[in-house]
Order: sequence, then C-alpha cells, then structure tokens
Amino acid sequence: MNYMSKELFDLTGKVALVTGATRGPGMAMRLGEAGATLVVNGHCSDEKIIAAIKKYQANGITTHGYRFDVTVETAVEAVVANI
Repeated sequence: MNYMSKELFDLTGKVALVTGATRGPGMAMRLGEAGATLVVNGHCSDEKIIAAIKKYQANGITTHGYRFDVTVETAVEAVVANI
C-alpha cells in the first residue's frame, strides 16, 4: 500500500541508503514507493539481505544490498563510494 503521494514526496532519481532495512519494511518501503532506488544494509547474513532485496523488488522497487557494519567508518566509505 502506498502511503505517500508522489506529488508531495517524489524521490524519483534519488538513492536512499537504509540501514536496518533487513528487519522490516518500514521507512525503506515508503522511500521506495516515493521513487527512490533503495540500497539496504545489514550487519547480518547474506541470506537476510537477499530476502530483503526480493521483498522490495516484489513491490516494484529497484533495490540493491550490502552487508557491512555501519560503525566501521572505512566500510561505510567504501560502500558509499561504490553506490
């Protein structure tokens, strides 16, 4: 269900890096519904990241995923540079 009006909140062409997006749809789903390409992150198993990617993609949202620890600055810098 789309809770945001694209006329009011259009993120088409933007990329949203969402930490913790493997635990539930929450804000990541809303950002994707608003048109953002999602980059989901988790410090968990690859399987959880893949499952999250599939969940968002099943809702028509372009999604990519990376497993890294957001408390490790070099890891964050590397992923952001790649994005």
